[in-house]
Amino acid sequence: MKTKEKLHIHNAGKFVLWLVLAGIVSGFFVSLVSSIFFKSVTAKASSAILTVLGIPNQTEQGEEALIQLQNEQQTLIVINDLCTGVLESIFLVAAILASFEVHWKKRIIGSAAALVGIFLFNQFRIVSTIFFILNAPLEIVVLSHDVFFRVFLFVT
Repeated sequence: MKTKEKLHIHNAGKFVLWLVLAGIVSGFFVSLVSSIFFKSVTAKASSAILTVLGIPNQTEQGEEALIQLQNEQQTLIVINDLCTGVLESIFLVAAILASFEVHWKKRIIGSAAALVGIFLFNQFRIVSTIFFILNAPLEIVVLSHDVFFRVFLFVT
């Protein structure tokens, strides 16, 4: 093998090793915080956006975070672990931290920017899905929820 090819293989192996390690460390730190915290923050942020947009609602706390829409049907939105974007955040931050060729300060800034971006995009996804719930037939709601979720995974 040529030296250049060996270097690429070495760098790829190094990236994968750091990706796994950063993922484990990030996952560990996230596990120190109760999952209900992330669900609650997500629900309260979505609730605030809905209120600003003129959609009356309230949040409830239990095993899951809930958004109760104040419409005729009293629609209940459940915010579960997959709705928080935490898993996507762990993977993206791990990938950024594993990019060893980038200076560590830029990786920290990139990680912070990625977390903000994921949070904002996730809020857009949740609020958009709620608009579909309020204005579309159930089949369209299910389709939009699935499409938004997959796009969110792909984008992050």
